[in-house]
Amino acid sequence: MLVDFQKNNGLLPDGKLGEKTAKKMREVFKMTIFEAAHFLGQGSVESDFFQLKRESGNYSVALLRSTFSYYRDRPQEAYADGRGVNEKSLSIQRQKIIFNKVYDDKNRKPGYKLGNTKIGDGWLFRGNAAGQTTGREEHQDLANHLKDQSIMTNPDVVWDKYYFEAFIFYLKSKNVFGKMKDVSRQSCNTVTLAINGKAMMHALLRYERTQHYYNLLNLPDAKK
Repeated sequence: MLVDFQKNNGLLPDGKLGEKTAKKMREVFKMTIFEAAHFLGQGSVESDFFQLKRESGNYSVALLRSTFSYYRDRPQEAYADGRGVNEKSLSIQRQKIIFNKVYDDKNRKPGYKLGNTKIGDGWLFRGNAAGQTTGREEHQDLANHLKDQSIMTNPDVVWDKYYFEAFIFYLKSKNVFGKMKDVSRQSCNTVTLAINGKAMMHALLRYERTQHYYNLLNLPDAKK
C-alpha cells in the first residue's frame, strides 16, 4: 500500500499522497505525465488515496438504492439489507449478503457480468487494491498475468502483494492508458467511463483530482 511504496522507494512513510510520492510513482511505473495524473486521480478516488484494501459494503439504505440497480428494483430488500438510520455500521455478514447479491452474474445485465457464477463469489471477489479489481474474471486475468494462482483462493493476496500493480495491469489490459491523451474534462470522463462504467460515480471529483496531480507533477523538478 502507500506507506509500503514510500518505504521501498526511500520516501518518508507518512501515508500521504504528496508531490514526492506522486513523482516517484510516475518514475517507478514508467508513466507519462498524463498517465500518472490520471492514475493518481482515478486511483485516489477508487481507493481513498490508496489506503483502502478491499471494497466496503457498509451501505445505507439510500446509498444501496442509488448505487445498485438490483436494490433500486427491490426496495424492500434495500431496507432489509442496508444500514438503518440508527446503525453506525453493518456487520460483515450483512455486507456479504449485499455483495453476493449485487455482484452475482445472475443478477447483472448482459455486458455487466463479472464472472461471478459460484456461491459467495460476490463477496470473495469484491473490489480489491488500488483500482478496486472486481469479480472472478478480473481476478483470474490478474492471476494469469502475475502467474500467481493463489489469488483465486485468497484474493487478499492482491492488496497485500500487488496493490499498485493490479491497477497498472487493468489500465494496460483494457487500453485505458491509451485514452489518457491530456487532462481535459472530456479525457477524464472517457477514462472514468472506462474504469467505472456508465455509473460514472464521482466523475467531477475524479477530474478535479486528476488536475491536482497533473499540477503537482508539472512542478519544476517533474520529469517530462
